[in-house]
Amino acid sequence: MSTEMRFMIECMARDIVIFIMKDYKLTQAEAMDLLYTSKTFKILENPESGLYYQSSLYVYDFLQEEMQGMKRG
Repeated sequence: MSTEMRFMIECMARDIVIFIMKDYKLTQAEAMDLLYTSKTFKILENPESGLYYQSSLYVYDFLQEEMQGMKRG
């Protein structure tokens, strides 16, 4: 993984952690754990997915869909 890609992912992760903390009233550690253990983050880290080129809000929506699926199933 290139340094540029890693930087893009970490900047996006920072934004998403803030969104999670605000929307779900979680601590920073809880929000980071939720993001970094998600399927969404695995996809985000895969260079072939191209997900890291999307906006933080788009990826956050993707994560929220994953979380809704976890609640249902």
